Amino acid sequence: MKKREILTFTIMRYLRFVMFATLISAILLPINAADFNSTLKKAKKGDPEAQCDLGDMYRNGRGVEKDLTQAEYWYQKAADQNSARGQFKMGTLYDGRGKEIDYAKAMSWYLKSAEQGYVDAQTNIGLMYQYGDGVPVDYDKALQWYFKAVAGGDAGAQNNLGVMYEKGQGVELDLEKAVYWYSKAAEQGAAIAQCNLGYMYEYGRGVSQDKEQAKYWYRKAADQNNAVGQFNLGELFYDDDSQQMLYWLNKSAEQGYAKAQLQLGMLFLYEGPGDISKNDSLAVYWFRKLAEQGDPDGQYYLGNMYEYGNGVETDPLQAMYWYHKAAMQKDAGAAQKMGDIYREGKLVVKDYSKAAYWYYIAYTAYTALTYDEREGYSCLQLAELYKKGLGVPQDFSVAMFWYKQTIDGEDGALYPEAKKEYELLASLGIKEATSAPNLLSSEGSDVDRDIPLADKTNPNTFVVIIANENYEDEEQISDVPFALNDGKVFRQYCEQTLGIPAQNIREANNATGGRMKKQVNWLVGVAKEFPNAHIIFYYSGHGVADKATEHSYILPVDGSADDMSTCYKLNDLYSTLGAMPAERITVFIDACFSGNNRGNGVIAVNAKGVAYKAVPGDPKGNMVVFSAAQGKETAYPYTSKQHGMFTYYLLKKLQETKGDVTLQELGTYIQAKVKQQSLIENSKTQSPCVMPASAVADTWQNWKLK
Repeated sequence: MKKREILTFTIMRYLRFVMFATLISAILLPINAADFNSTLKKAKKGDPEAQCDLGDMYRNGRGVEKDLTQAEYWYQKAADQNSARGQFKMGTLYDGRGKEIDYAKAMSWYLKSAEQGYVDAQTNIGLMYQYGDGVPVDYDKALQWYFKAVAGGDAGAQNNLGVMYEKGQGVELDLEKAVYWYSKAAEQGAAIAQCNLGYMYEYGRGVSQDKEQAKYWYRKAADQNNAVGQFNLGELFYDDDSQQMLYWLNKSAEQGYAKAQLQLGMLFLYEGPGDISKNDSLAVYWFRKLAEQGDPDGQYYLGNMYEYGNGVETDPLQAMYWYHKAAMQKDAGAAQKMGDIYREGKLVVKDYSKAAYWYYIAYTAYTALTYDEREGYSCLQLAELYKKGLGVPQDFSVAMFWYKQTIDGEDGALYPEAKKEYELLASLGIKEATSAPNLLSSEGSDVDRDIPLADKTNPNTFVVIIANENYEDEEQISDVPFALNDGKVFRQYCEQTLGIPAQNIREANNATGGRMKKQVNWLVGVAKEFPNAHIIFYYSGHGVADKATEHSYILPVDGSADDMSTCYKLNDLYSTLGAMPAERITVFIDACFSGNNRGNGVIAVNAKGVAYKAVPGDPKGNMVVFSAAQGKETAYPYTSKQHGMFTYYLLKKLQETKGDVTLQELGTYIQAKVKQQSLIENSKTQSPCVMPASAVADTWQNWKLK
């Protein structure tokens, strides 16, 4: 079958399925409604069976709108009449299949039902003891309840006994007995037991290996629309009949079975058996299905397709988005990719500390595998970073540790340079560290890690970031704690969370007055070329006030708090920005403007400002200004988070919402959180404010940064 024919075949089958489902729904709707009305009449008359049936209807949305509260109401009615079925149904509401998980309540109801001999309840109690759901694992009690249930002929209990004999849980491992119990349940039509029995025949466990018997039992389950049975049956056709394999894998994958979706993606990514041709578009289709279910394998492969442009247009941002999702689930390959992204700096600003973090994640993911594997590539990269002191403290002993991991690993032969570097350091008398620092517990803020990734670019937004931490006149002007980290991490959120291209961002660290104005002039030029642009201006550093006029200024690193001509007046900044034809201008100022503390520089100990009242600037044009503090207040640092307190909560809200937040929501959050935390940390008030220009007073509330 040709590639286009395969794609058409898949799409047409899906459309037929949707049309068929719609037709069946149209036929069943009036039937279900009539059934509901009939059942309701019986339930109201006190019939416990009808009450349970009515509860099921509400639970499943059959003949009536789905409503778990109503389901519980009718189950309770039946249970109050000592209906074993009603008691069982009440239990199911609390074991993860209903309103909430409360294993104590589930067990209480199951026991009431089980004591009346209700086999489904007996089986569920056995399950809770077998897997430790709300109770300690107790195989003896599980067996006791399963044997009670199998005496009543329950197929679920028979299957679960098979599992316990196959795994040796509470009994001596006995594959023949496992087959016996699986057979009992399978013959009653239990699809899960049919799959388990098929597996025993496929691999010759407890019976002679027999692929035809395996197919027989898998087909039994598959014919009941069991996704596992469909997948297993499809896999058995791998070498014999590629079209039968595709048919059953598709059936399973359409139900959302992850293994089937992954297998289909791989079959089309690489040329499959028989007449299955490589088809990148179909591979992307199935990887996306898998990825959107949260599966890390699907996320990794979808990222790979975007990185190399296979089946989709090359899109580095989408690649990074999916790699990040997989890496957050400790997928080793994806974590490696994230390490490369930060080390190479092709998509984001280079950040060696984040590269080290992700390589370490990759290493821990590989060492958690059941076989003894050490992923040489990540270990080698960690060794190089420690050797050069990039993103981590320079430490030759730790570098040797990582080189040794590369040498000892299964991939060690691929990296002969690791052995060479190890021997060189040893020849210099350096001893290998016995262990390496745990980079997962490194200090730093929670907002500096796990930065959300945008799934699309935001090319119409332009950003200037100025972070002034170290001032040239050290005797008169003290440093601003964490200002550089403020600017660095805010940029990462601009790129990664807001999707703003790196070339649209200008960053000036420890900027002089001339350099600050140069960045603002760049924005002016941009606005002329992009009149509908969105502009973001961010500043973290010192603010000062003119003692004569009380006007507010931001302080360049080469400026003087006693000479306002060396400072940048806020009203001048706002006038320049506000005169631009930009559609939206958002300004963030993490500074206060409360004056000069004579003799101790511009900043008091542990604060970004001092105690003079300052007049805030006047926003102009299409502008909204977020300012860290008001009047005589100080803009404090949040020392444990290594940020200005204002910036920390700005970043925290972007992290929590993945950037999808209105300016009004953002302002309300920052104001509330900073006020609370400042009182806790400093016993002082810090009151951020949001100031819109008059031209946007009625519209800014719903603006978003992305």
